[in-house]
Amino acid sequence: MNEVTAFEVGQLYTNDQIRFSLQVENLGGIRPALDGQGNVRHVAVLTTADAAGKVISENPYHDRIEGDIQGTGGFQWNTGGWFGGQIGSTLWLFIVAYETLPKSASAAAWLAFCAAAPNILGCLLWQKRDRLRPYPAIQCLIAALGMFTLLALVVADHFLVLPILDSEGIASPHRAYWLLCLFPVLMA
Repeated sequence: MNEVTAFEVGQLYTNDQIRFSLQVENLGGIRPALDGQGNVRHVAVLTTADAAGKVISENPYHDRIEGDIQGTGGFQWNTGGWFGGQIGSTLWLFIVAYETLPKSASAAAWLAFCAAAPNILGCLLWQKRDRLRPYPAIQCLIAALGMFTLLALVVADHFLVLPILDSEGIASPHRAYWLLCLFPVLMA
């Protein structure tokens, strides 16, 4: 890649030339350059002439930042990614709570709480995304998921409903505690 020292209007440049020469993010039409604390150093705004009209191939940049703090690299605020991961990580707890209800209403209530609490935290973090960077926010959510998964396993063990996690009887129900090893790996 040839680093560009001076850009000329009307010339074509590769995405990498723009990104690395200006030391900005790879976001599209609006590209911030952030310092180590996440503060914006400068912003490159890529536009096209009005004469290009609405032809997408000639005017591809419809990006805009509307309050969300942009992350670096692959971590950006994304509705589908955020809520998909959040709900997908807790759905099993709601299902286990439902399955536990006939055996122990108390255990089912605790398990439902363990499923709901990280979702509430996730919604609060999402609401504050204009003030939070996405990577530390997802780390906070993953830590909460780990803590509430541990609490759910302890509750299920205490109320003797842990075998519901292994309804086929394939393995010892206590092997469910190995699930907790996932969270440090996800946070690394």
